[in-house]
Amino acid sequence: MADRANEPFATLRKRHRLAAGLTQEDVAERAGISARAVSDLELGGGRTPRLETVGLLATALGLAGEERRAFLAAARPAADAAARGPAPRLASSSDVAASPHEPMAPVQNELDMALGTALPV
Repeated sequence: MADRANEPFATLRKRHRLAAGLTQEDVAERAGISARAVSDLELGGGRTPRLETVGLLATALGLAGEERRAFLAAARPAADAAARGPAPRLASSSDVAASPHEPMAPVQNELDMALGTALPV
């Protein structure tokens, strides 16, 4: 079998889709993107997908751990990596489920204290 470390993103994405037993339409629905976008990405064509889109596809395909990392890396060819710098880490559905969702509470508490509007405890 060919070396998968250098597998093009379009090929890698299709391989994961087929392994999951999903159609392009299934992946599109799960990722919240159009079936046309999924098809275009699978055909390749030289366009680099947005990192957000790649994260949505990885989640739709159920990728985690090393598979997810390899998938994200494949979407961003090494030729562009130096110009962009390190890619930001994308939250996965397991990250969201594992953490409480109160992103504004600390900021709001600090603001209340600074303005003297904090409620007495």
